[in-house]
Amino acid sequence: MEKTSRKTIDQASEFLRLIQEKIEIEFDENQQIIDNAKRSSAARAAQAALKNSLKGDPKHLIDTYRTVSDPLRTVGIEYDPEKSWNKGRIWIFVAGLFAYYPQPVEPYKGSFGKSCWLLQQEIRRQSPDAKGVERRFHTLLDTAFENVQSPVATLIRQMKSKYIAVNYPQLLTDLHWWDGIDKRVQDKWARDFWRVPGQTHTPIFSQ
Repeated sequence: MEKTSRKTIDQASEFLRLIQEKIEIEFDENQQIIDNAKRSSAARAAQAALKNSLKGDPKHLIDTYRTVSDPLRTVGIEYDPEKSWNKGRIWIFVAGLFAYYPQPVEPYKGSFGKSCWLLQQEIRRQSPDAKGVERRFHTLLDTAFENVQSPVATLIRQMKSKYIAVNYPQLLTDLHWWDGIDKRVQDKWARDFWRVPGQTHTPIFSQ
């Protein structure tokens, strides 16, 4: 699993860099998006199509193909909607999240569980007893692979509103292996969210 995860996170990083090039997003030294008025109309259209794909309409998904096909092919990920376990769909989904809430592509900097913990801490600054994030996160851990997109997207929307950092290569890698029998991804996320000391499994390349 460890070697497989390393390969996947390398693929995920390359895939997202290619998506970043397609939509012409750049970041400054403070990891803030540079306002580039010279972005091409094709880049703006590609970003809009990826963002719209999060709505779940098949038409919007089809509109992403011109943007994601080359990056998927480059990193060796198959997209086959005829298969019930279509891993390629989760790659397009994370590309949509990246277009909606762009973040620098820097792997090995924390799991989605850690981002959810940071989100909860930020919300509790104003509402100390708030438990909405914890409820959503706990439900997400028990969600099947084919249903993870909606709860993850909901949490990403909240993270964007609170400027919470998201490690997209790690998120994509974890979702790719979400259906592992040993639930290693869910275990890692849970430990990062509830701040459990020590490690019960080999880390999945996050800190």
